[in-house]
Formats: sequence, structure tokens, C-alpha cells
Amino acid sequence: MLRTRLLLAACILVPLLGLVAADFLWNFGAPGIWLFPVGLAINAAAATELRAMAERVGPRPPLAVCLAGIGLVHLAGAIPIYGPLWNRPYPPACPLGPFGLAVAGLLAAMAVGFAWEMARYREPNGQALARLAYLSLSLVYLALPIVFLFALRRIPGNGWGLIALLSPIITVKLADAGAYAVGKSIGRTRLAPRLSPQKTVEGAIGGALAAAAGGLGCATVLVPALVPVEERGAGPQIPAWIGMGIAVALAGLVGDLAESLLKRDAGVKDSSQWLPGLGGALDLLDSVLFAAPVAYVFWLAGWIGPLG
Repeated sequence: MLRTRLLLAACILVPLLGLVAADFLWNFGAPGIWLFPVGLAINAAAATELRAMAERVGPRPPLAVCLAGIGLVHLAGAIPIYGPLWNRPYPPACPLGPFGLAVAGLLAAMAVGFAWEMARYREPNGQALARLAYLSLSLVYLALPIVFLFALRRIPGNGWGLIALLSPIITVKLADAGAYAVGKSIGRTRLAPRLSPQKTVEGAIGGALAAAAGGLGCATVLVPALVPVEERGAGPQIPAWIGMGIAVALAGLVGDLAESLLKRDAGVKDSSQWLPGLGGALDLLDSVLFAAPVAYVFWLAGWIGPLG
């Protein structure tokens, strides 16, 4: 099983790293151009898995409506990415800001959902409310957090933007690995036995320490590798990078437990079996969904990166 997981992880990581390199070297002035389709595809797969879980416990909207809604949020959030290709750069002083378009897309998606329910309504049975509630969950829980990753990629400076995108993913995945290793070896105190019996307090502490090391590594390895000397400013804010790692680890832990809640309620172990040994797309994405907004706060506030 371990061999299968490692082989599958390599098959996923190699093309992803290739796309990351392409997005850094050949983005045509539109950072995120290569990575946006990947985010959309992963989000669509996660939405399919979430809908399958919802099907076990109650009514759900048609898959086409869910995917159309997620597509609207993604496409609206990607307008700042693709604008430069048509010499239409997103205005820095736009009152909508980097998320206004995505929120507008979310509202449009909800309008589509309501229109669908209006067209098919026949008699009161409570199912329209349940389906619309599920659609709202899929948009807010799955689609909107990915927009934060788009916004991180657009942090000023090609190298800085790529580090902003990669740093929460690297730190949260290191936190997952650290929590697993420490919990497996010395974990004794159950953290949330009803949701995830294998998670321990000791593992959570180990994950936070691993993420702190990941934040430090981003500051001392990625920044020198990707950011020219003249763009580095006064130097890496080491305490803030470590703090970002810990904050992202805690947010990722909440995201992991949030998905565990959904899986427990639906009575499934993994979100799907698309990735043998690793689960499904939602299993890979769960911690990142909560970590990305936290990382964005650190970058936007200027505690790390070029904005300080």
C-alpha cells in the first residue's frame, strides 16, 4: 500500500511541478495562467465527491448545476489572471477588489440554483431548501477558497507570487506529514475521537512544528531561489514566516476535521477511490481550503513578502 501511495503521489507531483515551472517561466504576464485550469479541475472533482456524499443523506441539486456554479465562481475569480492576455489588466484601484468578481460569480451561481428550483417546483416537501443549502455549501466551502490561491499567485512580483501560492500548500502538507509521523510514533491523547480517531494532540503539535519548519524553509530556500536580490527588501521576516506556518497548520487541521465531519455524517471513509491509497480530490484539498485564506492574511498584511 505504501509503495502504491508513493508511486501515485509521484505521478501527481511530477506534472504539477512542471506546470508550476511553466507558470513561473512562461506566464505571458498573466501569473496563474497554467495553474487556473488545474484548480478548476480539482475543484470540480471535489464537488463531484461532495455531491456523492450528500446523496447518501438527503436531496441534492443536479451535478450540472453544482459544476456550473463552481465554474462561475472560478471564471469570475480568474478575470484578473487572463485580462493581461487581451491587454486588459485588472485595474489595481478597482472597487471590487480581488474578490469582488468571485463573490459576484457566487451570487450568479446561487441565482442559477434558485432558477432551477423555481422551474421544477411542484409542491412543498422541504427538498428545495436542502438542495439550495447544499449548493451554497459547495460554493462557499469549495469554490471560494480557491480564489484566495488565485489572489496569492497575483502577489506583486513573479517570484513572490509563486512563493505566496506554494508556501501555504507546502506548509500545510508538511503539517499533515508531521502530524502523521508524530501521532503514529508517540500519539496518545485523542484530539477528536468521534470525527477522526487517529488524530492526536501530540500529532497536532508535531504537525505545527513541521509547518513552522516549512515556513522557515520557504523563507530561506524559496525566497533566495525565486526572488531577485533587488526585490527582497530588508530580508526575510523569519518570525512571521514561522508564525505563518503554525497558523496555516492550525487552519489546515480545522479543514481536515471539517471534511472528516462530512465523511462521518455520510458514512464514508474517503471522499472517493479515485486515488487508491490517497482517497479523493477532496481528501487532498481539505486542509488547503482553510489554510489559503489564513496565508492570504499574512501576505496582504505585509507580515511576509513584498508588501510590508
